[in-house]
Amino acid sequence: MQLLENRSVIIIEGEQRKEFLQGLITNDIHKCPIYSLMLSPVGKFLYDFFIIEDQDQLLIDCDYLSLESLVKTLNLYKLRKKINIISKKDELGVFSSKEIYNEGICYLDPRSKELGYRIIAPKNTQITNSDHNYELMRLNLGIPEGHKDLIESKSFPLEFAMDRLNAIDFDKGCYVGQEVTSRTKYRGTIRKEIFIIRGEELPHTGDDIIVDQIKIGVMCSQLNNVGLALIKLEEYQKLDQTKLNFSLFKII
Repeated sequence: MQLLENRSVIIIEGEQRKEFLQGLITNDIHKCPIYSLMLSPVGKFLYDFFIIEDQDQLLIDCDYLSLESLVKTLNLYKLRKKINIISKKDELGVFSSKEIYNEGICYLDPRSKELGYRIIAPKNTQITNSDHNYELMRLNLGIPEGHKDLIESKSFPLEFAMDRLNAIDFDKGCYVGQEVTSRTKYRGTIRKEIFIIRGEELPHTGDDIIVDQIKIGVMCSQLNNVGLALIKLEEYQKLDQTKLNFSLFKII
């Protein structure tokens, strides 16, 4: 089991908690535990998070860098809803494990069963199986995550395979950014996709990926010799991969 030090927890309680979130998120709150997003009105990425139901509360597992901004945004939408939004960043931690854990709240990662289990438990929970490397596993599976890979107010979720990762329910009702997301899905207008990239000397995160003086994409998160890259599909189709000093793998 591994503590995910870049994660924080928010609790939402109150009788209107589900109604409140349902109109804001891309997934269906009634299918918890879920992975979901919040988008801008023009369908661009703002936040990603997991939502878990625990008795009369909803727990949000989010990136710690976006915690304060997310709480502020939720409070802006709160208006007169009968809910409370509480940060638990000092009390609760998020853990990843290959096996079911009997303490805290344990659930299978909704993006991919190959990622194993996520656990919300007190931060001082004893760690076992410390050889577990969540980040390396995530990259090898080709799974982008939050601000490690997406850019706030710039990234379109479908370019980062968020539909494949079960973050978007196309059958639920309206939510902020739905119109653009649905139109992109059904018109097939995606021009970039996330790829797994491997090599001895990968570009730094955020750097352009240049081949023959042509920008083919942007480097996203990486660790050791594996990472993720957002690649222009038109340029990818022209590539002669035998001439590259790295390898690109399209994620099915």
